Parts: sequence; C-alpha cells; structure tokens
Amino acid sequence: MHGRTEAPTHRRNPHTPPTGFRELRHQMGWAEAVQQSLLSAGALALVSAAFLLCARWMRQGRHRARAVLIALGALSLVFVLTDMNTNAVRLDLSVVHRYLPELTTAAIGAVLLLPAARAYFSSAGRVD
Repeated sequence: MHGRTEAPTHRRNPHTPPTGFRELRHQMGWAEAVQQSLLSAGALALVSAAFLLCARWMRQGRHRARAVLIALGALSLVFVLTDMNTNAVRLDLSVVHRYLPELTTAAIGAVLLLPAARAYFSSAGRVD
C-alpha cells in the first residue's frame, strides 16, 4: 500500500433523513432535492416573517405578541428536550451551539414573564 489510501465507506441508516444537499440529491434525485430545498427555504421564510411580525407587535406593546412569544419559548424548550432525549445528546458546550436558536427563543419567553415586561405591556396607551 504505497501512498494509496482508501476512502472511508459510511453507511447511513435508511431511517435517518439526509443532512446535506448532496445526500438529499443522492437519496431523492435532483428534482426532488431541489423541491425539498425550496420547500424548506419557504418554511424558513414564513417562520422568519412571523418572528418579525411578532417583534413589531412587541414594539407596539401588544399583549398578543407577548403571549405568542412565551408560547414559542415554551414550545422551543419542549422541542430541545425531546430532541436531546431522542438523540441521547451529551451535555457539553456543543449542546449550546447545536440548540442556540431554540434556547434563545426559550430565554426570550422567560424574560417576558418578568414583572418589568408585564408592566411594559400593561402600561397606559398600549393596545392589543
């Protein structure tokens, strides 16, 4: 074996969804991979727009925004805990990196439960 190295062969579990476009294309074909990517991008755009709308409502002091973000924070925390339980994730700094968006949403939900946030949303001139 002079200078020759063999590429490692990785077998994927057939029940595990692909994680990259190349794997998706290999598993589904080009057209379906592009369609799935566009669908995912559209879903991400909708969720991002919903968060921006909620941020606008929060700036206006609407109670509805506070309730929605508290619910999203709780839901995000449930998703993280369920995923960690399902995947048997180790508790180290990689958990923070992997779940940063969900943990941030949960932290925002927790901050909205503080008395100062309640006073902001119930002060005079705020509408729902």
